[in-house]
Amino acid sequence: TTLRPVLGVVEFRTPAGDRDAVRVLDVPGLVEGAAGGRGLGHEFLRHVERCAATLHVVDAAAADPVGDFLAVREELSAFD
Repeated sequence: TTLRPVLGVVEFRTPAGDRDAVRVLDVPGLVEGAAGGRGLGHEFLRHVERCAATLHVVDAAAADPVGDFLAVREELSAFD
């Protein structure tokens, strides 16, 4: 189980040749009830709320990948 969010920086050059960067946050292990404080919910979600965009990676081999995605979206919405 991950105990801390993993932060990273991706540096790149734009088509115009300028340098730019984006910060990436990996927040694995979000559990149902996280918005209510279950598990490390608030510790993870406080980082997510500062992100401009989110990309969800869901295990397509899971029993219910759509339900897993919706559960994460529900936790993010409940935390706002």
